[in-house]
Amino acid sequence: MKDVLSEFGDVFLDVDLRSYNTFRISSQCKYMVFPKTQDDVLRLLLFLNHEKIPYFLIGNGSNIILLNDFYEGVFVSLKYFNEIVYEKNQVTVGAGVM
Repeated sequence: MKDVLSEFGDVFLDVDLRSYNTFRISSQCKYMVFPKTQDDVLRLLLFLNHEKIPYFLIGNGSNIILLNDFYEGVFVSLKYFNEIVYEKNQVTVGAGVM
């Protein structure tokens, strides 16, 4: 499964999520994927939905409280989406920005 998921970004196995939530709750997940592009995110979510694989999507982890438990599914981190773009009267902020 790790090989398949690596098509969509960086993949880690059996991850302690303490570093990925601001409350530092020690929860675990089977797989964690860090997509690098919007296309990677779209293709990953289509794959996970098609295969009926449970997933949890997070930005920078500042607005979630995790259970102190093990999640068998895939955590999808948008941490790499950390760009802030200023254009005229508009600011676009990526999901990974703190």
